[in-house]
Amino acid sequence: MIIAIIDFEVLPESRLCLLTALQPLLAEARNFGGNLGYRAFMDSENNAHIGIMHEWETLEHFRAYASSDLFSRMGQILRPAMTVPPVSRRLQSENLEEVRG
Repeated sequence: MIIAIIDFEVLPESRLCLLTALQPLLAEARNFGGNLGYRAFMDSENNAHIGIMHEWETLEHFRAYASSDLFSRMGQILRPAMTVPPVSRRLQSENLEEVRG
C-alpha cells in the first residue's frame, strides 16, 4: 500500500472555501482505480494548515493518479492558494490489521 501525506498552509480565511471547492475532486479521487481512501482535513491547532492523506493499493495506482488530469486539476486549485510550499511524504506500508468496532 502507498500512503501520501501532504501538508500545506493557506490564508486562514480561505481554508474552508478551498476545502469546499475541492469536494467534487475528492469524490472523483476516491473513485480512481486503486484508491483506498482520500481525505482532506483542517488542523485544529493551526487555522492556516490543510492536510491531505490518500492511500493506494499499489505504487502503479499512485503513479497513474499522479500523472492524471485529476491530479493536475487539484493542483490548479490548491497551488495558487498555498502560502508556503507543500511538504509531501510518500510512504510504502503494509496493513497489519484492520479493527472495526
